[in-house]
Amino acid sequence: MLNGLSMTEPRFVHDDIVRLVHEDQIGTVKEVRQTDTGYLYVVQLRTDTAQYIEVPEVELELLKIANADETGLHIRYIT
Repeated sequence: MLNGLSMTEPRFVHDDIVRLVHEDQIGTVKEVRQTDTGYLYVVQLRTDTAQYIEVPEVELELLKIANADETGLHIRYIT
């Protein structure tokens, strides 16, 4: 805890595949930034233009963990 505020880890990491909650779009996390209110993610959309957008954590849903292989040995805790 720092100055009475608890620091949390970002829910998503670089190369996680995510879905925008209120839109029918899928993308890949390319950057994570911490803000005063949480985390902001730069997501590269899976579109023809591969557009980059900034999305707050609450607007994203995990579809696939980055670099997860089929052995099931990749472990990551998501809170």
